[in-house]
Amino acid sequence: MAKAIYICGRRGLPAQIDAHLSTICNALSADNVASQPPRIHRDRQTAFAVSNPNTLVRQRENSLLLGAVFGDFDRWHRPKSALPDGTYALFREDEEYLEIVSDPSGSRTIWYYQDDEQFVASTSQLAIIHYLGSFQFNPAVIPWMLSTTGLGPDQSWDRRIQNVRVDSSVVLHKKSWSTQKRSIPVNFAPVEQSDEAHEEALIDALYSAFESMDIELSDWVVSLSGGYDSRSILAILDSLGRKLDDLGAVTWGTRAALDQRDSDAVIARQIAEHYGIDHRYFVLDESPKRADELIDRFLRCGEGRVDHLAGYLDGFELWRQLYEQDIRGVIRGDEGFGLKVTAVSSPLAVRRSVRFALCTDFSILKNYEQYGLPRQEIPDYLRQRPGESLSTWRDRLFHVYKLPIIVAALSDLKSPYLDQISPLLSRTILDAMRQLPDRLRDEKILFRRIVDQLGPPIPIAARAASIRTRQAIRRDDLLRLIEEELRSDHARSVLPTDFVERILRQFVAVRDFADQKSPLGAIFNLKRQLYWLGSKLTPRPVKNALAATSITHHMDAAVVAWRLFVISRMTARLQSAARQGKRQRTSSSIPPQLAAPASPLEG
Repeated sequence: MAKAIYICGRRGLPAQIDAHLSTICNALSADNVASQPPRIHRDRQTAFAVSNPNTLVRQRENSLLLGAVFGDFDRWHRPKSALPDGTYALFREDEEYLEIVSDPSGSRTIWYYQDDEQFVASTSQLAIIHYLGSFQFNPAVIPWMLSTTGLGPDQSWDRRIQNVRVDSSVVLHKKSWSTQKRSIPVNFAPVEQSDEAHEEALIDALYSAFESMDIELSDWVVSLSGGYDSRSILAILDSLGRKLDDLGAVTWGTRAALDQRDSDAVIARQIAEHYGIDHRYFVLDESPKRADELIDRFLRCGEGRVDHLAGYLDGFELWRQLYEQDIRGVIRGDEGFGLKVTAVSSPLAVRRSVRFALCTDFSILKNYEQYGLPRQEIPDYLRQRPGESLSTWRDRLFHVYKLPIIVAALSDLKSPYLDQISPLLSRTILDAMRQLPDRLRDEKILFRRIVDQLGPPIPIAARAASIRTRQAIRRDDLLRLIEEELRSDHARSVLPTDFVERILRQFVAVRDFADQKSPLGAIFNLKRQLYWLGSKLTPRPVKNALAATSITHHMDAAVVAWRLFVISRMTARLQSAARQGKRQRTSSSIPPQLAAPASPLEG
């Protein structure tokens, strides 16, 4: 999944823009593989560059498509034409307009910046900041990163940069230098018909989407777990008569998971054997990678948009191997059916189920505003609508928040290596799902029924093969690195000092207890273990009832410290990119009117 940057200059482009774009592409490429040379294209008023281009990069004149369009759509390159189905990022241009288009699930986030002289769009925030040669930190990301694991709704690292929402586009009218937004609303409108008719409609949507996915399976692997989502890909392809022995499958997780009969690791292998496809399991928790090397690559590939380190403890060795074996990409089971088990007993439970918690939901963060952190405000489009059931609100949040904010950020981590396709995120399937009544969407009941009918006759995994981020960061070298960063001058320049000091005290107490150094740490560790034990032993109906209360929840101090670390390290990287871009702009003699405004955080 290559990354791209697209530039439109109101009065033309800098003479040395090719060299600048080449430098940016190098910064976006993975540092542990030999990437393909960047694709750079320039016209009178527009230019674009693609880092590590692959087979799912299409160009027609000045229009650029990254990813896959499902079905035949010859007008994909025409601005203001229909928004295509598929999983892609689209930049399309003609003499009058430039349009940037997000796909139906927002699977590839497009960021953009505009001033009086230039319009810059990219699948990378760092690319835009590097090109502008300046960085203006957005403090609003701090509380969202702490409470949700990501940057939050409509937020970016730089306060000047915006993102294109789900199934939407931003159209630049070149002559007037004004923009307008187009979108296909995400509405859940249950259709009154029998359950059998709903099932038939969803089956038709599933088959239609997969039939329109035109790829050579021998160049791809399936990301295979032991759950419903990824097995449905194999089941549907098999029922369509596709030759599955050309396809590979990959699963990753811990060494211990291989000895757990009900884990993703074991069940995925059984599914692969059932369909006769090659299956490889990658162990992530035996990595010799140094902490600093691991973190640098994690932030380089994902730009700090999400804190989920646990899936990359091997230092991206999994993705390096697939890339060097000439695998073109991964077919993923990302979907819009929601969660198999979701408590919908209260608005708080709904928000937490889709990773949309607020700082006030956690005891360790509830007083965040007293430290000068910006107030979290839920955008109107993410609030529960009048007459909207909790189940419907949960699933709508899944589509307009979790998919484009959290899931897309996770996909971005792999983008320097391989492309990705998510057929279950086709608009055809999403629309069919939005027409189901709550009773057929809750716990994925209709989708699960269909997959059970298609096969294979193998039980669903009861355990994940991976570990959680809070477990992954318990490595001694990572803990030392976190503390060192939070005590740095840079961390204190972007984060509230008093807040960092409070978190550090709790973080160090827990860490020292692990080394049997701190009696105080025993209190924090005992509290954490009691929370974990209570969660394991509490029946789900009781959990649902508790979720409906206003009781604040626990968050490990080490997790808070890790998220503060990500903020500090990533802002330092963006400042460095801005300095490099500024030097390159200066050396390239870029006209003053094309230079971005100076920033208080510019290096």
